[in-house]
Amino acid sequence: MMVEIAKSAVLTRGYIPIAVKRKDKPRSGEYRTKRVVLEIYDAMAEVIRTGKPYRTLLDPPPADPRLAHPPRPAVAVRGC
Repeated sequence: MMVEIAKSAVLTRGYIPIAVKRKDKPRSGEYRTKRVVLEIYDAMAEVIRTGKPYRTLLDPPPADPRLAHPPRPAVAVRGC
């Protein structure tokens, strides 16, 4: 239900920033961002319907350890 509400918001209210639209059209000949967002909403709706796991299109995926900051050196903490 929430996926369909979000999808309808993109379709009817155009929740893609104007600056993105202006850049998408000349680069790819279409509003690629809107198309991709709608495809992701469709994929999420399918996941909800079937119960299969969702596979992100992001590369690298969210929380990829390769993108993490290096560990901080240990610091001794003194009591107050």
